[in-house]
Amino acid sequence: SRGALIALLFTVFILIIMNSSGNKINIVLFIALILFFSLSVSSYLGSNLFDRVLAIQSDYDSGSSSAIRVEIWKTSFYQFVNNPIFGNSLESDFRGYKPHNIFLEVLVTTGIIGFLPFIYLIYTTIRKSLLLLKIKSSASYMSLIFIFTLIVSNFSGSLYSASILFISMSIILNMKIHTK
Repeated sequence: SRGALIALLFTVFILIIMNSSGNKINIVLFIALILFFSLSVSSYLGSNLFDRVLAIQSDYDSGSSSAIRVEIWKTSFYQFVNNPIFGNSLESDFRGYKPHNIFLEVLVTTGIIGFLPFIYLIYTTIRKSLLLLKIKSSASYMSLIFIFTLIVSNFSGSLYSASILFISMSIILNMKIHTK
């Protein structure tokens, strides 16, 4: 899916930045090489993933699933605006769908009261994940899993299906980090 591709590229980018020795040209060249390789493999295997990424606007105009997703997000946001303190429902008012974005889902279901502790947990986990990557911990892979699933959870899925996100969060938050 497009969300998974974006998450993968962003996660690889974070990994490269955190492990680079400062040579920015090598980073840019490496990212360009990854994109070229991805496009080549995608074309060779007959995948239309990159075509889907490039066709987002036409998909939206034609009313495809991309358009529906954007409408769900809009409806969910306005639903939160109308019920900002406690939220009001487990689903979006748009056809009873889940918002397909964990931040919007928390806002719709629990309002600001639930969103503040949730965003604090996410923020704390991101900070600790970046520290794990910076010190090149043997547990850095857990940070990459967390970052990847966090990004994917903003394009698809819901809180109840984000088990990998919450498992990686809990592992990271419970790690003891010893810096020199």
